Amino acid sequence: MIGLKDGASVGRCTWCKTHIKDGDMITASRWARIIHTKWYCGDCLLSLKDTVDEIDVHTSFMKDKIEARDKNDYTEFNDKYFVNESGKLCRNPGFK
Repeated sequence: MIGLKDGASVGRCTWCKTHIKDGDMITASRWARIIHTKWYCGDCLLSLKDTVDEIDVHTSFMKDKIEARDKNDYTEFNDKYFVNESGKLCRNPGFK
């Protein structure tokens, strides 16, 4: 089987319609992925990072809140999370 030549177009991003080329070293092509049979470029995937991180923090917050409620021990829970100046829920970096 013969492989693709460098620079051959392998698809287009589903969201931004950027051409994804084989062997191209720009972020859009280098980190492009196929997810559920659709191409997504690296730039679009990187733009989702902040949203995914926020969802992860909120999910772990809710799990820890349920565990603290079941144990009736909110002291450790209150030290683990805080709301920053912009109103976002964050993990306390000093908490282990």
